[in-house]
Amino acid sequence: MARTKKATNEVRFLAPGEGAPNALVAEVEVPLGGVLDGMKLTGIRIWRRKDDGQLFVSFPGRSYETADGTKTWEYPRAVDGRGETAKAARQRILAAYEQQRAENGGKEVSEAK
Repeated sequence: MARTKKATNEVRFLAPGEGAPNALVAEVEVPLGGVLDGMKLTGIRIWRRKDDGQLFVSFPGRSYETADGTKTWEYPRAVDGRGETAKAARQRILAAYEQQRAENGGKEVSEAK
């Protein structure tokens, strides 16, 4: 298998569209490279919890029924199969969002115009 240099993905934050839930803080896009060059991963969202105001990231996925109830299959999957990898990706997205907020004087994406 040919080795390729790892590229640093840029993350784009978009203001939620009209009619979006109040808890939705930002839509996230991640441009892709390699064989998926020219495409982007969408459906990643940053939300604000109602109870404590903390931000969290959700990945796009599909829900399915099991004998134990409803579960969600998230489309972005860790290559190593470990949950810690997805958790670290969420933390990097939040860190990038907080950095952009700081650069915009503490304004949310929807306020920075």
